Amino acid sequence: MTTPDHDRLTWRKSTYSANQTDCVELAWPAAGALFRDSKNPHVVMAVEPVTVTALITSVKGPMPSCG
Repeated sequence: MTTPDHDRLTWRKSTYSANQTDCVELAWPAAGALFRDSKNPHVVMAVEPVTVTALITSVKGPMPSCG
């Protein structure tokens, strides 16, 4: 996965976090997913989309098909 310009990405956090600063944020560049800590946004972990899907499925249950 290539490294995108992290400042140009749209980072999202859970709506349950409201305006808190102790959050995990997620961005979806073209070829995968990125996670970062809102308190330390310069450290980014890149993962494959299938890994994120597995994480969300294990926490929330199966995701609907996208196509």
